[in-house]
Amino acid sequence: MSKVDISIVILTKNGTPYIKEVLEAIYQQKTSLRFEIIAVDSGSTDGTLDILKKFSVILHQISPEKFNHGGTRNLGISLSKGKLIILLTQDATPADENWMENLTKDLWNDPMVAGVYARKIPRIESNPIERREVIQFPFEGGTQKLIFRISDHGWEHYRKYAHIYRYFSNTCSAIRRSVWEKIPFREVNFAEDNLWAQEVLEAGYTKIYEPAAAVYHSHDYSPIVYMRRCFDHACGMKQLFGYQDTFYFWQIILRAGRSFLEDTKFIKKDNNLPLKEKIGWICFSPIYHILKNTGTYLGAHYEKIPKRWIKKLSLQYRLIRSS
Repeated sequence: MSKVDISIVILTKNGTPYIKEVLEAIYQQKTSLRFEIIAVDSGSTDGTLDILKKFSVILHQISPEKFNHGGTRNLGISLSKGKLIILLTQDATPADENWMENLTKDLWNDPMVAGVYARKIPRIESNPIERREVIQFPFEGGTQKLIFRISDHGWEHYRKYAHIYRYFSNTCSAIRRSVWEKIPFREVNFAEDNLWAQEVLEAGYTKIYEPAAAVYHSHDYSPIVYMRRCFDHACGMKQLFGYQDTFYFWQIILRAGRSFLEDTKFIKKDNNLPLKEKIGWICFSPIYHILKNTGTYLGAHYEKIPKRWIKKLSLQYRLIRSS
């Protein structure tokens, strides 16, 4: 019988900006649950390993080229002992001392709940354009708890809205070990969390979005890097699910224009931004969204693009090559 209730698996690589903060927040939790922390590091060179060694963390190291979003998470879980597994990225900081209890309570109470994922709160210093997108996305930044199971509305409804049902985020999630043993993550380079959610839902389990469990998390991508990330996302959705955000090339400008108006309203109301910064971000918004939608469009049509250009466009490919 395991003496560990929860195993927290964190994948790390050059995580010095936030990893110390993340670990401190975990150890400040108000909980009677017994937990362990397992870090799988894929080649840190920035002091991350030194930080990990200062905490009670089980450290496992792999070479950079062996990293895989699904496979490396499976590896971390295989090294753990907990009945429940919390998957956390190195830059997702638990927002309060009740995070662990709130994230896992439904898993303890209902054996048919396979996974729960947390709300994301953008960091205060984050890009206000991304901050708006996260806050206004009900399945990531929303404050309403959402429960998904196919039996509630039937298979026809599920097939129609499958892209919503399967949304899941391993930025911060908790899953049941016994379900993972039956349905592990696929060894894919993108959307392993969405693919797993789809499989557990189709197996009859329940998935939950729990806003009471929240983490501080946001990215600080340059426009070009964000375009490449959107390319990978759209490409992954097409490859794994056959899903694409359908729009014509000429609609890139139209979509960017709508987002620009939303950004402008949001930024104007942000009392934490000086006027000069507000003007700068509003002017930057069209560039951001044109590149974002260009990446999405190209990723959704990746099969028409020469392989050499796919390698240039893909952020994931560049990260692997830079390892």
